[in-house]
Amino acid sequence: MEDARASRARRLERLRVRDARLREVAEGVERELRGRAWRGFHEARMRGGSAWLSVIPLESLGLDLDGLTFRDAVALRMGVDLPDPLPKVVRVVGRLSR
Repeated sequence: MEDARASRARRLERLRVRDARLREVAEGVERELRGRAWRGFHEARMRGGSAWLSVIPLESLGLDLDGLTFRDAVALRMGVDLPDPLPKVVRVVGRLSR
């Protein structure tokens, strides 16, 4: 029984150290950001800020996303460039939109 407790205590300590290190890194990144990038990063760090990513995509409930939409949403949420560049000009309702 003591081995299990000691093992659990070591694991919890490793997690605490890891979380502290990640928090430090995130705070450093946040200090370097400005404007929209700062707001996006700050919101993503808030408790539940990315909870929508864990929703089961049930089409019957209107919670489905196709793969490209999900990929783009994650990229935008993380504040990184989209993997595929968006076109400069998009045809919208019979006219060009910029």
